[in-house]
Amino acid sequence: MVSGGSKEYNLYRRFREFDSLRTHCCAVQRRKDTIAASLDAIHQIKRTLDREAALRERKEATIQLIKLKQHELKDVETQKCLISEVTCRNHSRENNDLVSAKLKEYLVEYRNARIGVKSEMEFERRLRRKKESFRSDLKHANEKLKEAKAARASIDDSLSLMKHFVDEEREQARSLDEQVSKLENELENVNMAKKAASTNLHISQKKLLRSKLLRSRLEQNQRQHKYAHSKSSILEKSLQILESDMEKLTRRIRARSDQADSDCEENSKYFDEEKICREMKANLERLSSLRVEQRTLLKRLCDSPVVSNGSLMQKQQALSEFESQAAKILIAVRNLEEGVRSTDEKTTRVNQLAFESIARRFQQIFEQAIPSKRAIMALRGEKVELGIEFRVQDQSSNLTKSTKEMSGGQLALLGMSYIFALASCSASPLCILDEIDAALDEQNQAIIASLAASNFSSIQVICVSHHKVGGSIPVAVE
Repeated sequence: MVSGGSKEYNLYRRFREFDSLRTHCCAVQRRKDTIAASLDAIHQIKRTLDREAALRERKEATIQLIKLKQHELKDVETQKCLISEVTCRNHSRENNDLVSAKLKEYLVEYRNARIGVKSEMEFERRLRRKKESFRSDLKHANEKLKEAKAARASIDDSLSLMKHFVDEEREQARSLDEQVSKLENELENVNMAKKAASTNLHISQKKLLRSKLLRSRLEQNQRQHKYAHSKSSILEKSLQILESDMEKLTRRIRARSDQADSDCEENSKYFDEEKICREMKANLERLSSLRVEQRTLLKRLCDSPVVSNGSLMQKQQALSEFESQAAKILIAVRNLEEGVRSTDEKTTRVNQLAFESIARRFQQIFEQAIPSKRAIMALRGEKVELGIEFRVQDQSSNLTKSTKEMSGGQLALLGMSYIFALASCSASPLCILDEIDAALDEQNQAIIASLAASNFSSIQVICVSHHKVGGSIPVAVE
């Protein structure tokens, strides 16, 4: 259900926030495109206004030209009056022809000027209409420009905030990646240290066995040496005693021989030479047996390995070093076991919390699906890894029923409630529902659709169904 903490969930949540920021940035980019289009329209309106200003200048130039033509007409009329006076005075035919030709020319120019004035009047009316339309368009464009500027300012602010937030998220993601890499390196180092500690422990155990064997051999050699030394000392003492006895016997023999020589005749009846010979033979046999025993003890002493004091000290130092290394390795093994025990406790605690939240959410969703019943999700053992079971009760009574007594539709609703509870408590971005309403009637299909709409408000849902109600499950993407 949950393994090793909530780091993956935090990373996924940050990636999801980054995805939402990316979608928001895309929307902002689309708004910027619309603003750019409106700015293009405003530029076109500016071009039309520039064209209007050029037309206004042309209008002023035409008005000035009309005024000049009016002055020329006045001059023509004055000349006409003068010519009429001259014609009254001079009745010559040639002058009248010249005057009539000039009058015709002036009349043609006057008519052309009048026609130009009419066309200029119509052009002025058109300009006024265009000017009014351009003014209204300009007002709308100015309003749109103000709105676009305000929107652009807000968008720039939001973009700056988003960029700052994205930078922070990236830094946090980098720091998380660094922490994850550090933790992985530490885990690898711990595994390597564990392997090295196990190998060192094996080697130290072998060395301890060797040291124990060496110690036992040393103790055995020391005991043999002590035994041989004690035996040799006993033999030396016995030899000294025998030598002293031999000296005593020789003295006695000499004294007795002297006495025998001097008092041979007198004490012949008291002298027993055979007894003395028997005692001497017995003492000699005893001396030879003791010498044989001494030789065997000396041979055993030479055959036993004698350890020098220097090598014994070196072996004792190596033994102490091995014991210190074994103690350190045992401490490292205890620390590793404590770390494994603490991680197991944390995972069991987190799994228990996740189970409790999923059980609460499952009970709520099942009561929404089947209001007449109440379902409880319980553990089969002390830990979550041992499995779960469902207990169903009626709202009116507290008697627990088996799931085998439920109908097929109720079992389908129970399973979907469990799936919806898992999906609402997890951080999965996508949920695919494949024909979840195949064995349901229309009422239960509507219940499944409402449950999916209420529980998948922040998850993208893809539902495959052959029914109308199942196919109308809303899909919400955040």
